[in-house]
Amino acid sequence: ARRQRQMCIRDRRNLERKVARRKRGSKRHKLAKLQLANIKAREARQRRDMLEKATATIAKNHRVVVLEDLRIRSMTASARGTIEEPGRNVRQKSGLNRSILDIGWGMFRTRLEQKLALKGGFTVLVPAANTSRTCAVCGHVSKDSRASQAAFDCVACGHKAHADHNAAINIRRRGLATLGLSPKCPAAGTVVAARGALCTSTAEARKK
Repeated sequence: ARRQRQMCIRDRRNLERKVARRKRGSKRHKLAKLQLANIKAREARQRRDMLEKATATIAKNHRVVVLEDLRIRSMTASARGTIEEPGRNVRQKSGLNRSILDIGWGMFRTRLEQKLALKGGFTVLVPAANTSRTCAVCGHVSKDSRASQAAFDCVACGHKAHADHNAAINIRRRGLATLGLSPKCPAAGTVVAARGALCTSTAEARKK
């Protein structure tokens, strides 16, 4: 599936360049636009299929899911600015926006909440601030601990872990605190692929 996704992205980029090169209104331009539309439709179907399968698996196996309360609309706002105050790193921000929207974070959360509700479960939303910069062992907060996009290396205690797994532990702890539970409460499972969403079978605790 990942290989197919990469091929789709490559084909889309090639077609986007082809559309840009061809004369507007020409038959070749219209054909290239039609091919590009087909590629985008295929990407949308693949994204929907991935999200449906992932959320179905989580909702089936867990009753409570802790997620970061991400402000997706604000995160994907344009960085162009105005003529008087032009934005910075516009191209990089535009690429980040496309990546976020392409993954479908908002759709993932919506479908997960719907499926959990059908099974008597629920989601707990926690603040996202510094979940990626906080050490899950000593609690030290520093942007320097993010050695790379995937690696976490605490500058205070030397703890090393995958960045998403480290953030997942912090997210789970915040979720447990919201529910009034101990951070040592055993988790039912971990979903690192969903940006560190950790799940725990404690639905009844919220009702008490």
